[in-house]
Amino acid sequence: MEICVPLEGKESVCKAEVVPIFVQLLEDEDAEVRANASGALMFTTITTQGKYAALHSGAIPKLLALVKDSHSKVRLNCIKALTTLSETPEGRKVLQPDVNLLQECLSDSSEAVKTAAAIAVQVIQWKP
Repeated sequence: MEICVPLEGKESVCKAEVVPIFVQLLEDEDAEVRANASGALMFTTITTQGKYAALHSGAIPKLLALVKDSHSKVRLNCIKALTTLSETPEGRKVLQPDVNLLQECLSDSSEAVKTAAAIAVQVIQWKP
């Protein structure tokens, strides 16, 4: 996940086509693997290139499936990644029908997840 923090890392991950692997790892049985994969996507999708790599890799449905994960770190990273993906018109359009799923996270036991969910809902519902 840490390779995705600096800009050079984000660019390298996209260039090497690693984003689809992160998306696949979202389905791993190990919560730590899911947390790291969603965290890597969270960092990578800060860039436009990363956003579109994740969108084209089918990240949104897999991230949405994890917003109710039993591990708060997974939930938090997934919601943050969904927020960055919703900054694209395509991502926002795909996520609008599922905004209620994120609204349910506003009552999460984790304060960080609640805050991230509130931001996600705002970004998804934003109208240009």
